[in-house]
Amino acid sequence: MRSRRQRDEFFWLRAVGCATAAALSITILVADGIGTAFLLLVGIAVLVVAFPWQRLTTLKAGPFEMSLEHGQIKAVVDSIEIEGDARKRLMALLARLKGDIELARGGRILWVDDKPRRVVAERRLLRALQIETVMVPISRDAAETLRRDNDFDLVITSLYKGRERRETGLHTDGRRPGVLFVQWLRGDTDEDPVICEIYGEAIADKVVNNLPVIFYVAGVEMEKLKQAIRPVAEMEPGVDLTQRMEEFLAKTIRLVADARADPIAVPAEKVLF
Repeated sequence: MRSRRQRDEFFWLRAVGCATAAALSITILVADGIGTAFLLLVGIAVLVVAFPWQRLTTLKAGPFEMSLEHGQIKAVVDSIEIEGDARKRLMALLARLKGDIELARGGRILWVDDKPRRVVAERRLLRALQIETVMVPISRDAAETLRRDNDFDLVITSLYKGRERRETGLHTDGRRPGVLFVQWLRGDTDEDPVICEIYGEAIADKVVNNLPVIFYVAGVEMEKLKQAIRPVAEMEPGVDLTQRMEEFLAKTIRLVADARADPIAVPAEKVLF
């Protein structure tokens, strides 16, 4: 079911179409008589009313093309409830990222968060952009997922994971669970008893070891966050840290687009042609 905003916008599109048809018919009436004008008016009015405007994304006429606000970008924004200036900023952001969005389609993200309901709006936006998110509650589950399936373009993780700390009951020498997970992800486990106890063997998979990572944490001072992720801040590839939805979406879309633009090598023995 369409929202009231969507219905209003489609009403005005049809109203503009009808007004255009009326103006054209009056012009023809003056030039060619009432019969032709009346038939033309009826035909155009039926077309305007019946046309599925909600599916229209662009209008083209020869070399000219006009994008419509109620196209793909608006449909994505309509997937969440957001109003006012925040909605306008999000629309503008997605418009700027149009090229990256095209590249990012079909991407896959592994998302580690023990409170997935807190990020349902972000996940819904990404799904509307045809970017899949695979949610896991704790880092151990994420590690097992990556051992089974390395076909991901990005890892998003929280930093604190209170549930994980309670369930493992392990002494982490002050490092946050998200930091320990990234250290394991980068293969930094051989001489680290804490990481070895949590995750077991290191993962020797270059695709996994080089996955980009975003720490997405809200409600904590940025300086405290920077201090918390210091053990992995200088690792290669680097990690991103963000708190605001707009910044998070921009970084996520760009990183997935970059990953999708970098082709996966196919072993020579598998090449068919």
